[in-house]
Formats: sequence, structure tokens, C-alpha cells
Amino acid sequence: MRGQGPITPVLRRSWQRPGDAFHRAVFKAYFAEGRDIGAIDQLVDIADTSGLSGEAARKALLSGAYKSAVDADWERCEKMGITAVPTFVMGTGRITGAQPYEVLEKFLRTSIEKMLPFTCPICGRRTEHPIDALTEGAEIICPFCKLKLVLHGHMWQEVQQELAKIGAGAEGQGPSKKK
Repeated sequence: MRGQGPITPVLRRSWQRPGDAFHRAVFKAYFAEGRDIGAIDQLVDIADTSGLSGEAARKALLSGAYKSAVDADWERCEKMGITAVPTFVMGTGRITGAQPYEVLEKFLRTSIEKMLPFTCPICGRRTEHPIDALTEGAEIICPFCKLKLVLHGHMWQEVQQELAKIGAGAEGQGPSKKK
């Protein structure tokens, strides 16, 4: 049934952050109402009607206060091959375009299955890495303490053992084909 299951709270929480009312209103203005969201007056109006300060939005847009952040986002999207909105990325998987709940749930479930947990030996925090990115010589960078590890020698052997436990191929290229 739509809207049920353990993934549902994750999806709901993702739409409950500050500023999300504005984001939803921009999507609605563009996709449902055909408004020109490239026009400052339109964005100011959308900000006003979604609970944000229209004047603060106008100032930010005219001053270019967030230009470097926006440019960095565009550059990151270009590097990742993202060309459409929405695009959902998890690990090395990707879905582009509006999708039914069932498609997103399946994407999340299969993406989670393709991740291997890693605990940083320096800060002790746990992260997950895409299985197909775990190859001999691959770099793992802890997002918290920025420690950079290269998978070789005993570390690579330990990763191979973990991959074998979960049924992933020896080269970290996804589930192995068992006969």
C-alpha cells in the first residue's frame, strides 16, 4: 500500500526541513502553474506566499549573495551527470524524474543493500560506501575527520572478507553470481 513501510518516515522527513515550503512552491509555480521562476519578481512573490521574507529574497537575488554556492551546486551536478530535476542519487545509483512512491522505495531498498558500512579508525564514526566503488586501490575519505585511506594490503583483504559475507563479488562489483 502506498505510504506504508519503514521507508515512509525517511521520505517524509526529507520534506520537513526549513525552506522546503519555498522549494515545493517553486516546483508548483514552474511545473503546475507555468510561471517564470527565472524572474526575480516571481521568486519574491513565491517567497512571500511560502512564509519567507520576499524583501530578503529580493536582496539576496540582486546582490548575488549566494552566487558562489549556486555555482558550486551547478558544478557538482555537472560532475555527477545530473541534468534534470528531480534526480535521486544514492551511492552509485540514480533515478531521474518524478517517480511513483513504489519506484522510490525500491530504489532506496536496493541502494541500501549495495552499501558496505565502514567505521573510521581515527574518529570512530560510521559511514557507508557503495559496494561497486570498493576496489583494490580505491580511496575512502571519512566525511567527518577527512582521513584518507587507500584500500590495499590487509585493509583490502578485510574489505574482501566483508564483501564475501554479504554475497558481493571479490572485486566489489555488486552481488556475486552463485551457482
